[in-house]
This record gives sequence, structure tokens and C-alpha cells, in this order.
Amino acid sequence: MPGRREVYDQALRQGNSAAWDQKWEHAIAAYRRALEEFPGDAAALEHLGLAYVQNGQLDLALTAYQQAATADPSNPIPQEKMSEILERKGRAPEAIRGYMAAAELYLGRHEGEKAMDDWLAAARLAPENLLARSRLALAFERTGRTLHAVTEYLALAAILQKNNQRDKAMQAVDQAIRLQPTNQQVARARAALQAGEALAVPPPLRLRGTAPLVPPKPAPAPAPIGEPAPKPEDEPPANAFEDAQIQALAILANLTFESTREPVAARRAGLEEFDRDAAAEASGSHDEVLVQLAKAIDSFARGSQQEACGALERSIRAGCDYPAAHFMLGALRLALGEPARAVPALERAVDSPELGMGAHYGLGFALGRLNQSFKAVGHYLAALRMADLRTVAAEQRDSLQRQYETFFEVDEKSQDAAKWQESCERIESLMSGVDWESRLRLARAQLDSQSDGQGVVPLAAMLSLGRPQALIEAMAHVETALRRGLMRTAMEEAMFALDHGPSYLPLHQRIAEIQLREGMQEAALQKLTTIARTYVARGEKPQAGRVLERILQLNPMDIEARLELIKLLTAQGDLRGALSQSLDLGETYSQLAEQEEARQCYETALQLARANRVDASWQIQLLYRLGDLHLQRLDWRSALLSFSQLHELDPSDERASTQVVELLLRLRRTNEAQSMLDSIVAEWNSQGRADQVVTWLEEMVRLRAETPMLRQKLAEIYLQRGRVTEAVAQMDALGEIHLDAGHTKEAIAVVRAIVGLNPAGVEEYRTLLKKLEGAGGG
Repeated sequence: MPGRREVYDQALRQGNSAAWDQKWEHAIAAYRRALEEFPGDAAALEHLGLAYVQNGQLDLALTAYQQAATADPSNPIPQEKMSEILERKGRAPEAIRGYMAAAELYLGRHEGEKAMDDWLAAARLAPENLLARSRLALAFERTGRTLHAVTEYLALAAILQKNNQRDKAMQAVDQAIRLQPTNQQVARARAALQAGEALAVPPPLRLRGTAPLVPPKPAPAPAPIGEPAPKPEDEPPANAFEDAQIQALAILANLTFESTREPVAARRAGLEEFDRDAAAEASGSHDEVLVQLAKAIDSFARGSQQEACGALERSIRAGCDYPAAHFMLGALRLALGEPARAVPALERAVDSPELGMGAHYGLGFALGRLNQSFKAVGHYLAALRMADLRTVAAEQRDSLQRQYETFFEVDEKSQDAAKWQESCERIESLMSGVDWESRLRLARAQLDSQSDGQGVVPLAAMLSLGRPQALIEAMAHVETALRRGLMRTAMEEAMFALDHGPSYLPLHQRIAEIQLREGMQEAALQKLTTIARTYVARGEKPQAGRVLERILQLNPMDIEARLELIKLLTAQGDLRGALSQSLDLGETYSQLAEQEEARQCYETALQLARANRVDASWQIQLLYRLGDLHLQRLDWRSALLSFSQLHELDPSDERASTQVVELLLRLRRTNEAQSMLDSIVAEWNSQGRADQVVTWLEEMVRLRAETPMLRQKLAEIYLQRGRVTEAVAQMDALGEIHLDAGHTKEAIAVVRAIVGLNPAGVEEYRTLLKKLEGAGGG
């Protein structure tokens, strides 16, 4: 029967497992079983589409992605994948529309980088697509990619010129000038536009992940990147550094290509309006940049590294300040065995979105060869962080980024050069090999499967391992056994995995989870407690916090774990998390009848909230807990202090108002109670809450029927609203209270007030008044 969630979940897990093993036929069959349970499920359809693509069944993949897009119209991924398939099938117009639609969906999810990738894909297929180029220009400008933005504004100018919109074309060129006032290419474009000469539409500059690339053959790479030997063009890069080399070459090739589209004679003619000497010098300088870049690319393709290096240096001296040029110069210096000269060049490329990861990797390698292992490990960690951020969902990136900051802090405190060098070598191992990205994704999948929803774990957690790849494979065996429900086998595999990483804490966490499934809760809790303490000792606070949260899920009464978690959250600046845990801790103390500890817990948390000006809702929760605790202990004065503070924070809070008046009356502070009562009524009336005033006073009278001031106030309110009969009833009861208390004068005053209202049965009240006055009361 369709709709069985457990069957669907199992089929999806089986499909994912088969996909990891690249058994695409098995994956397809599993995903189709999942869809039998939930035929329109967007996630299963998306997985099925990917499996079809990998299996070479593009038509079926297209259908699956179309159905996924229909099932979840807000998800850009199916649109993007359909466009990639349509592009491969030669259906460019449809692919362009799909890329543009996907980009808009990414924008709605605040994923601007991915939107830019899709606009670039559309612009690559149709360079004169005005909408794609305009979106790119604005996006590049806002993200500080000045060169890319200038290129797009020049493209807009050329497109608008072709559309006979010369004024708008000039505006586009002027915007490019504002971004790069000294860019001679822009100046020439403006001159050409003014002279009525046709502008060429430059292709967009690439970002990572866009368009297939057939670069010149890569140059020989430094030691960790492979021996200096020619590589086939279709062989994938062996690590992040080689990948960045390919991208840098593509950027430089695009620069030379876009500039040579405009005839030299036309460029020179367009400069006649400017000072001829300055124009000649600028034009010559720009031409020298292009000439030397072309020489560098040609030399690199021929394997002449020294010549390529010299050409790049001449191009940079002539004014070429692109990160790609600096990166390639650094790569060449490394290849030539000159790490000291490579460092300053690579440092000029670390802020490049396209090349930053490769630049950090190269700097780690160079500094390591210069025996500066502390600086080296910092760059290697930065490269690993950038790679790791690509493996997680957008909503997880902030958390992952913070955890890498912890790793930087821990390494900075260490003075062990051998440990730094070991970390360098292990990051090189993780990020090397033609399948290094696939292995990182596999490692991410393994870490995510082990977390049991406890948060994302950084790949840097594997740095303590001697053989990370062996551990990843061993952990995969553990997960396979768990999926099959083979607990004993899973534990045996986990014990075997410990041989590869005895200090790898996520593995110990997995062992604890296996113990839990086997009903060994006490042993699991002991292991988790040890893991948490180890994380704390290492200074890895986010990881420690997640383990402590898991402990508290299993044993909410564990006071030591909650105290440690509060301390960690406070140290990390997560004050709301710390306050939430403090509320839970106070509740635990109360359940254990440890009221004094509960009071201290709430008061400490209240001080924390006030000192850091956390929003008032936290103070209100804590004050209520304190007030209720004082009431349980019959400590009226302390309770009054708590509820008075609550009333100050929120005068509209009915419960706090009630408690303040009630406690003042209990403490026989009648005048203060009367003053507070009048103040509350006046405040609420001014807020237009007259009906609530009546309801509140009626409830107060019900609770304290023998309190004269409450009945007096309710009678006044009734009279103000013209409810004479109800007012008389309250006044009648008020007179009885005074008489019972022997307060004859006060009773006479109430009866006179009733007579003055002339209600039904007034004669009885007149008779009573005469009787009271005759008795000497009046």
C-alpha cells in the first residue's frame, strides 16, 4: 500500500548507498521503489534523475527532473539539471531559459553564487542575452569582482549598441569606468562608442563550475601535485592546486581572447580624443600585457616553465594585476623549485573566489618546504575549509565555518612543530589524487551519517588520523552493517576501524550509538561523557557541545553535563542557548527538590541575561521561574520582588499584575496594594483594554471575595460602564464585609452611595441606612 514511510526511507538509503558505490542500476531500482510509496516525492525524483544521468539515460533523467521541478517548484536544482541535460542534447534555447529560471530560484534562497553560475551558463550559450549579462554585471559589482563586472558592462554596452540604444550603451560604459577608472580597455570602448564604431561582445569571465573547459596542457606541478610530466587533456586535476591552475589558465586565456576581438587599428583610432602621448603609452602598456600573457600561455603549453615565468613577470610589470596572473606565477615558481619566490605571488591570489582554495594549498606546500610549518598548516586548513564548505548545504556553512575557527585556535596554541608538519601531510593526503573531490564528498557522507542529526562535523576532524583514507573505508563498513541491522558486525567493524584512528572521536561516538541500539545505555553514556571531556580538553568547543546535547537527550537529569554545556555555550557567546539550558537545569533541580540550587541557577542566568542585554523574553521566563519558586517556599517578599520586576518589564502581563496585588495584600501592605490596583486599571484603560480590566477585577474578587478594595474598584468600573445593577451587587457585598468587620461608618457610606443610585428595591436600603444611623453610626 503506497505511503509507507519506513519502506520509502529504507529504499532511499539503499539508493544512496548504491550511488556512493556507483552502482547506478541498483540506485535507480531503489529510487523507483521509494517513488512507489510516494510517487510525487521531489527528493526521490531528484536522486533518480542524477542516477539516470550517471547511467547515461538522459531522456529518462530529463523526465525525472521535470517531475521533481513540478513537485517542488521552489527548488532550483531540478531546473539547473534539466538545463545541463538540454545543453548536452543541443537544445540551447530551452537550456538558457532553464538556467535563467534556476538562477531566479537561487536568488530567492539567497544563494547568489549559485545564481551567478547559472547566469554565466546562460551567457556562455548566448553571449548577447541582455538579461543574463545585466544580472551578472550587477551581481559581480556587488560581490566585489570588479574585473568580471567591467567585462559584463562592456558586454551590455555592445549589446545595447547593436539594439540601437546608444545612450544606454554609454551608461553601461560609464559604469565600467566608475569601477575601473584606469582600465584602458574601457576607455577604448568609450572612445569607439562615441566614434560610432561597433563594439565586440566579450564572453563572460568564468567562475568555478561553469562550462566545460579544454585548457592548454597543464605544466608540470610541484612534488605534492605530481611529477613534472605531460598529462592527457582529459585527465582530471590531481589536487586543488592543479584544479586552480586550470582555472587560472582559462581566465588568462579569456583575457587575451576578449581583447583580441577588437582590431588594434580600431582601438588606436578610438583614442584620438585623448592626449596622444598618454594614450600611446597606455595603449602600448596594455598591448604589452596581452602580448606577454599570450607568450606565457604558449610557453606553459609547451612545457617551457622558465619562459612562461618570465613572460608572466613582464606582463605583471606592464600592469597585469589579475589574481590569475599572480597565481600562475606562484605555481611556476613552485614548479621551478623556488618556494620563497612563490609565496608573495600566491598571497596575491588568496582572496580570489575562483583561485583562493588552490592558492592556500600552494602556500601551504611552499611554506612547508621553507620549514615554516605553523604558517603552512594555517594555509592548508584554509584550503580544506574552502573545500569542505562546498560539501555541505548552505544552511550548514556558518556552523562549519565557526568550527574551523576552533581548529585554527587550537593549532595556534600548540608549539609542536612536528604536529604541524604531520597535519600538513595529512591535509595533502586528503586533498590529493585525481579523485580527491569524490573522496572528500564520501568522507562528508560518512561523517554526516555518523552524526545522527547532531550537527555537521568538519573534515578537519580527521587530521588526527594516521591513515584517513583507510579509516573512511573502515567507517563505510560500519555504516553498511548498521543499515542491515547487524549490530554485532557493526561493533566488530568499529573495533577494527579503531586500529586506523584510535583517537578519532567521531568513531568513538559511533561506538556509543551502537551500544545504545544494543540497550547498553550506561556504557554509552560513560563513553559519551569521556568524549565530551576530551573535546573540551582539546579546545574543540562546538563538538563538545553537540556531544553534551546528546548526553542530555539520553539523560536529561545529568546535572554535570548540563552545567558543562552552559559553560561552553556562554564561552562561545551563544547566550540564548546558555539561558535555555539554565531553564532546563533549574527545572531538573526542582524535580530533585533542590530548591536552593534551582534559585541560584535562575538568579545566575538572570544576571547573565541582564548583563548582556538579551531580549526581555528571557528575563520574563527566568523571573516567572524565580517567582513560582519563592511562592512554593512561602517566601512572599522575594516572590513580590520577582513579580514586581515582571510587571515593570510588561505592565500588560495579567498574571504578574495579579500576583503583585495578591502578594501586597498578603503582606498587609494595603496602601501599596491600593496604589498598584489603581495604577494597573488606569494603565489598561489607557491602552483600550477596558473589557480586560473588568474580567481581571471579577477574577480578583472571586479569588479574594473578602477584600474591600477589590469590590470597591469593581463597583466603580461597573458604574463607569453604566452597569448599575452589577455595581449595586458589589456595593451590597462590600457593605456586608464592613458590617461583619464592625466598620459601621464605612458600611453607612456604602449604603448611602447605593441609595444615591436609586436602584430597584431602594426602600430596603433606605430602611437599612436609618437603622444603621439610628444605632449611632452616622
